[in-house]
Amino acid sequence: MSKGNIPLEGDRKKQAAELVKNADKLLKGGDAASAFQAIEQALQLDPGNLYAQAYKERIKTALEKAGVTAPPPPVAPQAPPAPPQVLEPVQKPVEPPPLPQKPVEAEKKKIERPPAEGEQTGKLRKLAAIMFTDMVSYSSLSQTNEGLAIQLIDMQQKLIRPIFKQFDGKEIKTVGDAFLAEFVSVLQAVRCALEIQKTLRDYSEKASKERKIQLRIGVHLGDIIYKDNDIYGDGVNIASRIQALASPGGIYVSQDVYNQIRNRDEFLIEYVGEVELKNILTPIPIYRILTDLEIRQKEEKEAIEIATKEGLQEAQFQKIQEFLGHAKQHLANNAFQEALMEVTKILQINPQHPEARLVDSQIRSKRVELIGKQIEEAKQLPRDQMLMLYKEAVQYALKEGDLTQEELRILGDWRGELNLTENDHEMVLQQIIK
Repeated sequence: MSKGNIPLEGDRKKQAAELVKNADKLLKGGDAASAFQAIEQALQLDPGNLYAQAYKERIKTALEKAGVTAPPPPVAPQAPPAPPQVLEPVQKPVEPPPLPQKPVEAEKKKIERPPAEGEQTGKLRKLAAIMFTDMVSYSSLSQTNEGLAIQLIDMQQKLIRPIFKQFDGKEIKTVGDAFLAEFVSVLQAVRCALEIQKTLRDYSEKASKERKIQLRIGVHLGDIIYKDNDIYGDGVNIASRIQALASPGGIYVSQDVYNQIRNRDEFLIEYVGEVELKNILTPIPIYRILTDLEIRQKEEKEAIEIATKEGLQEAQFQKIQEFLGHAKQHLANNAFQEALMEVTKILQINPQHPEARLVDSQIRSKRVELIGKQIEEAKQLPRDQMLMLYKEAVQYALKEGDLTQEELRILGDWRGELNLTENDHEMVLQQIIK
């Protein structure tokens, strides 16, 4: 420290850098007023700090959106007063002759000109397409490599500004890494957004990893207010909020923008959904404008999904044919349980498969036919053998699950013809359970 507690230049820069980091933490924590004071202190210590200058503008915007007046800058430490100097007397300069007055007619015309809309209040209101852009991961980069962050801002501005002019856009201002621009046409604003993303993608394909640039872009059509070479209003706020929702390299637009371009074949648009935006009373429907890269990715994804679906369908068809062949073979050998297992596999894949349902019906009919045949044969046997056959029939039926109503009816008829009772049936069931 130098005399009078005034920091040396190296100390001032270090203190300023610490204050900028502290301001970033305060802003992220929601205390924009304290963040603004910290940035003011940093600029008093290091007026040439470009990052602090850009960050100050960002915080001012956040305060304006919140309706909060920026606090006054803190009083910087003053150097001790210099010793008084003895000044030489200075002669009063000779004043030049007065300039000729403007013609009275010119002054009169100026006074008689009717004021423009909003001129009396210093504000001008109009409907416009607003674009808001923001660089992905800029805040974290500026903390780890401030020099590179500033270089990327310069490169971004060099690439984007000519595109604004190409599509009749007017750059209102930059806030650090963010652009705020106005367009007289929604169509031109969306075309400009697509061209910006294409230009940055072409640049990034050739750039090294740390120098790649990605933007999020939001576009809204809304009412804006001009004041002091800046614009304000819900239209600006909505564009900013929409931009924050977009994916890296993506473009999001509002319902009002969508209504203007939805019949344009040159755009591929997807509905995102209704989104509640901060400080906006009603939810806003949001749409996504697909860039040429996103369109290619979408087409590739759909092609893969179709190929996968077709492959699965072919595999399922082959499996069904295999199961169906096994079921028919088991049915021909009166192996009803095995046949039913194969049919069940088919119906799990396709419950409405017509041929599988037909084979299932044939299996059940043959089972009923076989039980009836066994009844006729059992009528000629002694009672003990009848009970044994009845037990075998019940065991066979139970292997395939609980008895169906049709099977219970057939077994009941069989008991009647064999002179077997319900008690005989219960006894057989107990023996099977044991």
